[in-house]
Amino acid sequence: MRRTISHALCLLALGVAGTTAQQQAGDAGPIPVRSPDGRTIVSIEAGGSVRLSATRDGRPLLAPSAVGLVVDGQTLGGGTVRDLRHSHADNTIQSVFYARRRLVRDRYREVIVTLDDGLGVTVRAYDDGIAYRLSTALDRTVRIDHEIVRLRFPGDPTLYAPLADCAKSAKNGIDCFHTSFEEPYAVRPLRDFPADGQAFLPVLVDSGTHRPKVLITEADLIDYPGLWLRASQDAPGLDGLFAPFPLAEKVIGSEYPQAVAVQRAGYIAETNGRRAYPWRVLAIADRDADLPANDIVYRLGGTTEPGDWTWLRPGKSQSEWLWDNILYDVPFEAGLNSATYRHYIDFAVRFGTGYLFFDAGWSKVGDPLSVTPGLDVPALVREARGKGLGVVLWTSALAVDRNMNAVLDQLQEWGATGVMVDFMDRDDQRTVGFYERVVREAAKRRMVTNFHGAFKPTGLERRLPNAATREAVIASEYHKWSEVLTPEYEVTLPFIRGVAGAIDYEPGHMRNAQREGFRPLGPLPMTQGTRMHQAAMYLLYESPYAKMGGNVSDYEREPMFTQFLADIPTLWNDTRVLDGRIADYIMILRQAADGTWWAGAMTDWTPRELSLPLGFLPEGSFTAEAWQDGPNAARYASDWRRDQRTVTRTDTLPIRMAPGGGWVARLAPCGQPRHVPCQDPAVSDGACATGTTGTEPRAGAPAAPAVR
Repeated sequence: MRRTISHALCLLALGVAGTTAQQQAGDAGPIPVRSPDGRTIVSIEAGGSVRLSATRDGRPLLAPSAVGLVVDGQTLGGGTVRDLRHSHADNTIQSVFYARRRLVRDRYREVIVTLDDGLGVTVRAYDDGIAYRLSTALDRTVRIDHEIVRLRFPGDPTLYAPLADCAKSAKNGIDCFHTSFEEPYAVRPLRDFPADGQAFLPVLVDSGTHRPKVLITEADLIDYPGLWLRASQDAPGLDGLFAPFPLAEKVIGSEYPQAVAVQRAGYIAETNGRRAYPWRVLAIADRDADLPANDIVYRLGGTTEPGDWTWLRPGKSQSEWLWDNILYDVPFEAGLNSATYRHYIDFAVRFGTGYLFFDAGWSKVGDPLSVTPGLDVPALVREARGKGLGVVLWTSALAVDRNMNAVLDQLQEWGATGVMVDFMDRDDQRTVGFYERVVREAAKRRMVTNFHGAFKPTGLERRLPNAATREAVIASEYHKWSEVLTPEYEVTLPFIRGVAGAIDYEPGHMRNAQREGFRPLGPLPMTQGTRMHQAAMYLLYESPYAKMGGNVSDYEREPMFTQFLADIPTLWNDTRVLDGRIADYIMILRQAADGTWWAGAMTDWTPRELSLPLGFLPEGSFTAEAWQDGPNAARYASDWRRDQRTVTRTDTLPIRMAPGGGWVARLAPCGQPRHVPCQDPAVSDGACATGTTGTEPRAGAPAAPAVR
């Protein structure tokens, strides 16, 4: 395990003996907490209730907002101040299997207030956010009836929020806390949000011109239900709500059965009374581009548990469920059979993707120990491992919950290195605990985890780094049956959902269409936007273990482009967002472990021209290999081209994107070895040797028929 490196940690305890009784009672006025840069000030008021407010550069950021806890029928938070402690820290966290950056700076100032009714309130002010958490010190098991979260904002803010489909839940005979956490963002003035609308996190609050945006989420969620929000009715703001504790469940669904709560308690959690509760996180962004690289959730995710994590490995796999195992130009009948998966093994070895994936269908949904006839999973896993691949297998939450040790033991015996668990579709206390159990048990067996039908990341990957990735988003499977995945939605994700952590989006589709040509085609999916729009997602959506969503046969027809996708790293030394506007465009810069720089950009349906100044490069000459929309991408979305030139830090790269377009560039020192794409010997770093600019126009091949 990599260790946390502490640059400085200073704890300044203000003893109760040196504080007057009047000050203890809170009569001295608000208690301030100032961010290290001095720009953000959080004020804590106590006495009758606990209220938090904040300013940034002297302007209101958070209006007085009540917080508290109702425990065993008693409301905590109305007491007076018994103890007050200040501290600050400036640490560097050496992250483990965190895609955004290897070194994470954790710099804040903190106040811990203890009230005489037993409630503790910890408030941290960072340069890029504020966070608070509640705590109790009760030596018994307690029932948490409710947590008071009443966030209030200045002005007339606009809210970006994914709202659960309560009508759909009711139609299925379940409550609104059952959701796959896959909803588009409703964007409207906060005052216009429906009173009964339930938003799951993260949500974004835009208080208007000259005020920072505030992204609301949570971190260090352990043994507790997830926070939801709904519009308040008394002032511009959001009130917290939580799924009540499930008392009874039943199984619904036939193809993919899952457990749903049919009876809930009058409380939200039953837990140890001596504990801290989850962090309530407000990430602050002076400009939209400040959001995607913000790592506050990881910082607040806890402490990495000791042990050997060196076995974790990044990489990509195929994602065959997206195209129903339909292949072409192969000498066998494709489907759920061993020949098909041996083909996937050969594909992964050829392009060096690192992983083989068995999606739904390899076993009975309700019994992962019952393998589909004609598919020799144990032999295929052994073969893949023998060729240096990791192997991840899909499972259902219901099956894993019923027989977790037996299922994971079997996967381990076969040699699997990862498990995907699907269809939780809840975040009540019991379900949150299920995630923790899965990740811990998988870690014992040296397996990564991948959750679908999942709630947003809350920093679990900080404590248990094998919690590699999860969905919690409308991902690319929706191309099969819906038109919801527009470039606008896809350019919104890095600014909201992406802030929370890794996204298993499954991009990289090879069949692409402009808006007027898109159709949902089931097992032969196409995407909205260009081929390069899909490629840029590997820069914009983080996931240490990622998937290549295109058809393997399509990839094999274009080995040059496929090798380019396979070579994009999934772990990064550093991340910078250079420019962007929510739902419009984004431009990002990342540094790989080998020191090379990768830049990516993506746009909505508006074609754009941007530029990338190369002043971040050190002295010397570099090869700039740019993959971009082709000259005909505005009509034929699969059109792309590759340009190569020699550059220095004084140069600027032009970026031209078609409607729904994208752009990716790799910048490496001249002469640095690189992986040469399979069957494309013309690709080299020759531009550095000659000092010329190499340009290779390349149109993507037309979509091929499914069967030949």
